[in-house]
Amino acid sequence: MKWGADRVVVHPGSIPVMALKYPEKILKYNIESLIKCQKAAEDYGVMMCVENMPLIERALYTNIEALFDDVDSKLHSGITMDVGHGHNNGFTEEEMLQSDNIHHIHLSDNDGSYDMHDALGSHDIDFPKIFDILKNKKYDDICVIEVNTLHDVYKSIDYLKKINVL
Repeated sequence: MKWGADRVVVHPGSIPVMALKYPEKILKYNIESLIKCQKAAEDYGVMMCVENMPLIERALYTNIEALFDDVDSKLHSGITMDVGHGHNNGFTEEEMLQSDNIHHIHLSDNDGSYDMHDALGSHDIDFPKIFDILKNKKYDDICVIEVNTLHDVYKSIDYLKKINVL
């Protein structure tokens, strides 16, 4: 079966409760697994994009700087930047979008307290700034509106029209 996909988004995993004393070892094993996934993605002709995670206890790559570093030095994959997750972890729009390895972006809004996946323009994320940064970087890859309801998809599209992105 052909799906026609050229990207696969991968959630990087978490630290099991029984391994909380060994976070470095779990990260090492996780990176080894992601390297195998990257090889499989290459074999299938798709780009693997590792997603940054929201502020959830034990989740890996809540820190986008660590994700950027490991993608550059070990994984050699793409990145899915979830701006809602980045905002939830306290990163600015500039910090979230500084890597040239971002090839897939998830768009949703939140107030920073948790990963809400609300309509764009409904909370604190500065989407005009995000799209200015993307325009300056000449980003021409995938952006996905990743919200909870169909109604929020329509609200997000209306918002993007209002800020002259669509």
